[in-house]
Amino acid sequence: MAFQAARNVGKFSVSNKHLANAGGRYRKFNTTSQREVRRIIYAALRSRNAQFLPNNQPNSYVVITNLGRKIGTKGETRVKVVVGGNGKIWTAYPIK
Repeated sequence: MAFQAARNVGKFSVSNKHLANAGGRYRKFNTTSQREVRRIIYAALRSRNAQFLPNNQPNSYVVITNLGRKIGTKGETRVKVVVGGNGKIWTAYPIK
Protein backbone atom coordinates (compact mmCIF):
# COMPACT_ATOMS: atom_id res chain seq x y z
CA MET A 1 0.00 0.00 0.00
CA ALA A 2 2.83 2.45 0.72
CA PHE A 3 4.15 2.02 -2.81
CA GLN A 4 0.66 2.64 -4.17
CA ALA A 5 0.44 5.75 -1.98
CA ALA A 6 3.86 6.87 -3.24
CA ARG A 7 2.58 6.59 -6.82
CA ASN A 8 -0.44 8.71 -5.83
CA VAL A 9 1.53 11.44 -4.06
CA GLY A 10 1.19 13.76 -7.06
CA LYS A 11 -2.57 13.84 -6.49
CA PHE A 12 -2.20 14.85 -2.84
CA SER A 13 -2.23 18.42 -1.56
CA VAL A 14 -1.35 18.93 2.07
CA SER A 15 -3.74 21.13 4.01
CA ASN A 16 -2.56 24.75 4.04
CA LYS A 17 -2.57 24.68 7.84
CA HIS A 18 0.51 22.40 7.64
CA LEU A 19 2.54 24.86 5.51
CA ALA A 20 5.16 27.14 7.05
CA ASN A 21 3.24 30.40 6.54
CA ALA A 22 0.03 29.21 8.23
CA GLY A 23 -1.22 30.57 11.50
CA GLY A 24 -2.29 28.47 14.42
CA ARG A 25 -0.55 25.79 16.42
CA TYR A 26 -0.63 23.06 13.79
CA ARG A 27 2.37 20.92 12.88
CA LYS A 28 4.01 22.65 9.93
CA PHE A 29 6.48 21.72 7.23
CA ASN A 30 9.37 24.18 6.88
CA THR A 31 8.24 25.11 3.36
CA THR A 32 5.29 26.77 1.68
CA SER A 33 5.74 24.64 -1.45
CA GLN A 34 3.24 21.84 -2.10
CA ARG A 35 5.81 20.34 -4.47
CA GLU A 36 8.44 20.14 -1.73
CA VAL A 37 5.94 18.61 0.69
CA ARG A 38 5.11 15.97 -1.93
CA ARG A 39 8.84 15.19 -2.23
CA ILE A 40 9.05 14.74 1.53
CA ILE A 41 6.03 12.43 1.56
CA TYR A 42 7.33 10.42 -1.38
CA ALA A 43 10.70 9.94 0.34
CA ALA A 44 8.95 8.90 3.55
CA LEU A 45 6.75 6.32 1.83
CA ARG A 46 9.66 4.81 -0.13
CA SER A 47 12.15 4.80 2.76
CA ARG A 48 13.56 1.58 4.22
CA ASN A 49 13.25 3.29 7.61
CA ALA A 50 9.47 3.67 7.32
CA GLN A 51 7.47 2.28 10.24
CA PHE A 52 4.00 0.98 9.41
CA LEU A 53 1.54 1.26 12.27
CA PRO A 54 -2.19 0.71 12.66
CA ASN A 55 -4.43 3.76 12.51
CA ASN A 56 -7.45 4.34 14.74
CA GLN A 57 -9.68 4.44 11.64
CA PRO A 58 -10.67 1.18 9.92
CA ASN A 59 -9.00 0.27 6.63
CA SER A 60 -6.12 2.71 7.08
CA TYR A 61 -2.61 2.84 8.49
CA VAL A 62 0.09 5.28 9.56
CA VAL A 63 3.59 5.55 8.11
CA ILE A 64 6.19 7.30 10.28
CA THR A 65 9.63 7.95 8.81
CA ASN A 66 12.68 9.75 10.16
CA LEU A 67 14.18 11.48 7.15
CA GLY A 68 17.33 12.56 9.02
CA ARG A 69 16.93 16.24 8.13
CA LYS A 70 14.79 19.09 9.34
CA ILE A 71 11.40 19.10 7.65
CA GLY A 72 9.33 20.96 10.25
CA THR A 73 9.29 24.56 11.47
CA LYS A 74 10.24 23.39 14.97
CA GLY A 75 13.11 21.17 13.90
CA GLU A 76 11.09 17.99 13.33
CA THR A 77 12.88 15.31 11.31
CA ARG A 78 10.07 12.74 11.13
CA VAL A 79 6.91 12.79 9.05
CA LYS A 80 3.61 11.06 9.76
CA VAL A 81 1.57 10.03 6.74
CA VAL A 82 -1.94 8.59 7.14
CA VAL A 83 -2.93 6.36 4.24
CA GLY A 84 -6.24 4.69 3.42
CA GLY A 85 -6.42 1.04 2.49
CA ASN A 86 -6.88 2.05 -1.15
CA GLY A 87 -3.50 3.85 -1.17
CA LYS A 88 -4.98 7.36 -0.97
CA ILE A 89 -3.05 9.73 1.29
CA TRP A 90 -5.38 11.26 3.87
CA THR A 91 -2.98 13.64 5.62
CA ALA A 92 0.68 14.22 6.37
CA TYR A 93 2.58 16.43 8.79
CA PRO A 94 5.94 16.64 10.61
CA ILE A 95 6.33 15.14 14.09
CA LYS A 96 9.01 15.14 16.79
